[in-house]
Amino acid sequence: MRKGKNNKMLLLKDIAKVLLAITLFSVIVYVPDKVNGASFEYKDFDFDKFQANRNFFWDGNCKEGDTECKNKVLESQKKFYKKLYKTLAAYDKKQDKAGDRLHINDNIILETVFFELTHDVFKDDGTDYENKVGSNDPGYSVNEESDGSGAADIDYSTVPEDYFETETDTLETLADNMIAYETICWGDRGPATEEKDDEGNIHYSCPEGGQVYNKKCVDKLSDNELGFWEYFASKLMHDTGLGRLTGPIFFLGKAVDDQAYYDCKAVEGYADGTRYEYTDDRYVSTDRYFDFLKDNLYFDKKAHLQKFFRKDVLEKATEKYGTPVKCMTSNICDESLEAIDGGYEEFYGNIVADRLDIIEYIISNLRQYGIDIHYMDDFNSDLNDITNTQQRKSFYWPIGSNETEERNGRVFADKDPASTEIIRQFGTNANPRTGEMQMHYGIDIAGVEGSTNVISVYSGTVYSVYSSCTKGDYTCNEGYGNMIIISHPNGDYSVYAHLASIESYIVTGYDVVKGEVIGKVGATGDVDTSKPCLHYELRVGGNSVDNAQNPEDNTDPSDPRPTIPSGDFSVHETSLTKEQFCSGLRNYCNNHECGSFSVNCETVYDSSIDNNVNPELVVARAMCEGFSPGGSTYNYWGIGCSNTGGGRDCHSYSSLSDGIRGFASVVAKYNTASDMMKKYAYIGAYWYNPGSWPTGGCIYFNYIKQYMSNGRQSTVTNVCNSGNYCDTAGGVCTPTTDEDQTAYATWQVANKMGPIRANIWGL
Repeated sequence: MRKGKNNKMLLLKDIAKVLLAITLFSVIVYVPDKVNGASFEYKDFDFDKFQANRNFFWDGNCKEGDTECKNKVLESQKKFYKKLYKTLAAYDKKQDKAGDRLHINDNIILETVFFELTHDVFKDDGTDYENKVGSNDPGYSVNEESDGSGAADIDYSTVPEDYFETETDTLETLADNMIAYETICWGDRGPATEEKDDEGNIHYSCPEGGQVYNKKCVDKLSDNELGFWEYFASKLMHDTGLGRLTGPIFFLGKAVDDQAYYDCKAVEGYADGTRYEYTDDRYVSTDRYFDFLKDNLYFDKKAHLQKFFRKDVLEKATEKYGTPVKCMTSNICDESLEAIDGGYEEFYGNIVADRLDIIEYIISNLRQYGIDIHYMDDFNSDLNDITNTQQRKSFYWPIGSNETEERNGRVFADKDPASTEIIRQFGTNANPRTGEMQMHYGIDIAGVEGSTNVISVYSGTVYSVYSSCTKGDYTCNEGYGNMIIISHPNGDYSVYAHLASIESYIVTGYDVVKGEVIGKVGATGDVDTSKPCLHYELRVGGNSVDNAQNPEDNTDPSDPRPTIPSGDFSVHETSLTKEQFCSGLRNYCNNHECGSFSVNCETVYDSSIDNNVNPELVVARAMCEGFSPGGSTYNYWGIGCSNTGGGRDCHSYSSLSDGIRGFASVVAKYNTASDMMKKYAYIGAYWYNPGSWPTGGCIYFNYIKQYMSNGRQSTVTNVCNSGNYCDTAGGVCTPTTDEDQTAYATWQVANKMGPIRANIWGL
């Protein structure tokens, strides 16, 4: 299905807004007039007129009245703008199969290129970019020898194999990847039956089934949409008319392999096999554009975007490899992740998550221009995987403490574990009873038979229970012995085997809570009976041994009970029962404004639990954001809202449950409230323009400085007292840092959401 197809040019009103501060999951970016949509035909672009009409283009980059500065900044990007509209014009004159123009919205290209950069720094010669960012690799590349046509006029038979291995032209790269193509898989039944009518006209039919296509009887097995880079590689590798490549093509570090092609060829049962057809019909697809940004090294190779990878990738890689990892790719620095063999594979999940963060910001900014862009299908799929990983980080070690405690009618053993001794590792190793080498799908943890508590590593539902094995019956339950399998909200399954006994309340369908006692360590099944143990498996994403992963990759015995830092709280978990939650909320709402939360507290709780978000967070964040901006839209969390646009920009929802679902999807990939607030309401790229909520971060300074170091307080104080314009050449435009954002997040949790949560439930 075609998505994101643009049939007309957006003609948006000129707005001389230099800075756009977006409250929700966005950054402060510098937005020149007409970044939000050209008011001219791309083919008619004239730079001299463009410059003459826009001497106010960067009011925030130059001092008021300094026209020379503004013209100089614009002139410095002459090559960029001329190439941009030359490239877009090449597509604009083409038509897709439906006869519509291949119009690529310049908003999207510009927002991607200028993201996180002030325009006065982003010059054609790259010198100021190097001075500011510290890299001699330019922010963008322009190939002046190219005619700008890119994939608009591509000849597959003559294109070199390394066409897209490097980014030789940023604008052509981005424009090309806005284009999608269709491929079709046909199952060939054989030649169609030829018949002549009374007038001698030839007709074809398929008496045995199928449809006539090119004089054959065929079944249409699949219809696929591929982005340009996938389509290009697949066509070169597999199209019988070309057939000159035997291996994959790399596009900006991504090896492209068209799975749809292999799926098609794997279909059996057709007399003449299957055919994979490349239609060569182009159309615009923003989904495939964001696929490209998600799957390739485009963001990774930008020096000014390295901060987005710092926490989840660079710092963790430094810790893992014991050597400084300062950047993502070798074009930026020598100490890169790319230079470490296997580095990208090791951190691939985190890398994709960080790329998705950047895409989130870009889409949010574009929505402020009125461009209704969604990237939900693939995005949510990736977010689900990220969410699952976040949950896994908080899994407990499965051996419980010796002491137990009853809470809310349940028995917990969630203090320090009685044992962390692993006596058999994950992987192929010797069976301790027989000595036979075999695959071991979990880990065996020592314990005292019939005494050591086994606990659920995370909340979930009991999937199955096997409790009829006796010690010494090595084949019972296929060697697992007495066993419990629990399914978890993120799609994982945890397995607890060789048990001596299972608690009576642990039955199929029982909703178990993290840390709750479920059984005792034993020696049932295929185990050395002289070494009682718990066999623990973690099956990621499905209940099969094929899904088993080493539990030690996700659960650390040196940190057996991962905890939330003091003053912080979980995005996903609550310790409250529904009765406790509603009782506290209703008591609070007797004297405070709570919207519809009080009367609908059961719905709030149930919907939150169903969507894996902490109901305490749902309420606390709503109290901070206010209720339903823009009318009865069930948007209590500021999703999609901007400081400048007011309620009209906010996403609306048809019901309270739908709104909670929307909020849950936004915060899914965070583990704690502080983690969430570091991205959810970013203070911006620069300390700039004090005194104005819509246009700068300095307004927050008095609130958050208590959480900054003395040196940083002094620096930001000087910046915020220096004036209300951003002049990078003069050093006034000072970037925010991780320390600043951490201070902001701490303030949000400690001074806003935390007190609300404490006042309502005493937590």
